[in-house]
Amino acid sequence: MVFVPYLWHCRPRNTKGLLAFHDKSGIAYLDAGSASIGNHLYLAEQERLAEDIRLAYVALTRAESAIYLVWGKVGRSSGQTALAFLLHPNQSVEQLESNIPGANLKLLHPDLVKLAGPTGGDILVTPIPTSVTPTLYPVGSPLTLTPQKFRGPIATDWRVSSFTSLTKAMKASSSARSERVTDDVIAR
Repeated sequence: MVFVPYLWHCRPRNTKGLLAFHDKSGIAYLDAGSASIGNHLYLAEQERLAEDIRLAYVALTRAESAIYLVWGKVGRSSGQTALAFLLHPNQSVEQLESNIPGANLKLLHPDLVKLAGPTGGDILVTPIPTSVTPTLYPVGSPLTLTPQKFRGPIATDWRVSSFTSLTKAMKASSSARSERVTDDVIAR
């Protein structure tokens, strides 16, 4: 069972400060305010969206029995998220070359119902409750809570380690190998 929070959130790139991106041939650039920064913003946003889609794919494909996903208009950038692009396909990849990613969130509910329709109930679109009724206990009858005595075994064959301690042996063996290599005599 997997709970997937925060797919309604993203960090869109902007032209304030440095803008990192790759051109069509894969060469990395850093734009510090050139005259072409507007065009470079589209490339940077395509990269950001592609990476967000990869992360969403990983999150959404890990469930074995159920996945709980909350989706809706949350914040100013929710229309620019990977999930918005996937669930509300009003932009093609080609359109992203001259437009910032942006789903039409007015079609949010109809798009989700259309997606869930052919799944036979495997995907459910349900509204989030607007209010939750708290559990109330009768006044005048205080609850008596008592701790239970732990009677189970406690494992002692484990410990907490840092990454440094786990890799210490690797560093020692690699330095020993490098010493052996430098000590070798090369015959000419």
